Amino acid sequence: YNRQIEILWIKDTIALVRSLEKENKWIFFPPICSSKDEFNIGLNYIREKFPEALVSGLSQAMIGASQNQQCLFLYDDYYSEYIYDPNELADMSGGKFSRKRNLIAQFKKKYKYDLLSYEDNHFENVISFLKRYEEEGGADEDFGAIVHALKHKDELDLLCDILVVDDIVVGLSIGVISVLNHGVILFEKSDYNYIGSGTILVQLTSAKHYRACRVLSRQEDIGLPQLRKAKLSLNPLYKERKYACLFDAKTIQLYHLYLDSFDDSKNYVDFFFLHFYRLRRAFYIERDDRIVSALHIIMKKLVFNAQTFELPFVVAASTNVNYRRQGLMREVMSKTFYAMREKGYCLISLYPANPQFYLDYGFVHYAYNISLKSYPKSFECGLEQTNDSSLLSGMYSACIKDYEGYVVRDEKYYTKYLNSMWQDGIVFELIKKDKQVV
Repeated sequence: YNRQIEILWIKDTIALVRSLEKENKWIFFPPICSSKDEFNIGLNYIREKFPEALVSGLSQAMIGASQNQQCLFLYDDYYSEYIYDPNELADMSGGKFSRKRNLIAQFKKKYKYDLLSYEDNHFENVISFLKRYEEEGGADEDFGAIVHALKHKDELDLLCDILVVDDIVVGLSIGVISVLNHGVILFEKSDYNYIGSGTILVQLTSAKHYRACRVLSRQEDIGLPQLRKAKLSLNPLYKERKYACLFDAKTIQLYHLYLDSFDDSKNYVDFFFLHFYRLRRAFYIERDDRIVSALHIIMKKLVFNAQTFELPFVVAASTNVNYRRQGLMREVMSKTFYAMREKGYCLISLYPANPQFYLDYGFVHYAYNISLKSYPKSFECGLEQTNDSSLLSGMYSACIKDYEGYVVRDEKYYTKYLNSMWQDGIVFELIKKDKQVV
């Protein structure tokens, strides 16, 4: 609703829907049609007319239906959907929901509440709730879409409910039941000041509307670690994997060179090409009509002596095994240095497995290691998994506050870092002593 959306009809039977995203890049939805042949016509149309576009939200079945051999399909964790048993959420029985039941019990004991079907006379109270939600740090990107949904709930066949405590709205749920009898939660917000409000909202709406549904989709986490944690805490049946599709021939070659050159998992490489990679920041050499040596630049910031510098950072420098020892990486490095100098960057950096290898290119050793604080005696400690990118950023800032030089790692950096490691199931743990982070 908040994006520039355009729809193109092909032969009146195939709909192509696209949205203009940041960096002025077109993102297409999968072709909407009724047969595999039409699906391929739509996909080929996008490839031919908009070869630099991205098609997002493809299912495994859609990839199976695709006959196009000039596509690169990448697993898109940000938009993979969490699928639940609606009866499990309505009942919340068994050991895996014990914590949720405790929250519900706290809420019921403390508050006199009611779940009401949304009516037009509730509009101002809902707006007050949404504004309060934003003021307390909640995301506001969907405010306009929610208002639009409430005003057109009947035309859109939406199921809208509000959770009320003493005439104050403390929760909002908007969902729909598809023609395939799938429940889908479109919007859901609760006031965290009312402990347990989010959990009881899930239980009550699941029982009210979705018990008869085959499954209930609570949609994706869009790469927000805290949202992922919340969705996982409701014990999904599985995560419906979604994929993105790229058509650019150079990108496809660079992807396979990366995949063949390193031990990184396919999930991680897919994440890299969706969220770090930019063709304009890839430098490469071609031989025999294909890319055989390449590196990628990701942009960081370096603070040195209270000055901030844009810092091009080299990653994934590699050469095809059949073309090594021919000086190709030196050639790639030379192209990179020249391009960075032309753009006005005064520094370039990398973090090599073997520092000695890069000294000959003119790199010097800058980073150094220090010992962690040691304790004279061992002590009992505990581990606590964290998804809090703000906390991690704050810990890092405390560590480097007295350094004359450091790479900036803010909350946005840690959010992407958490997500990139999550592709291989790697989690972040806090070491705690007496409930304090060590």
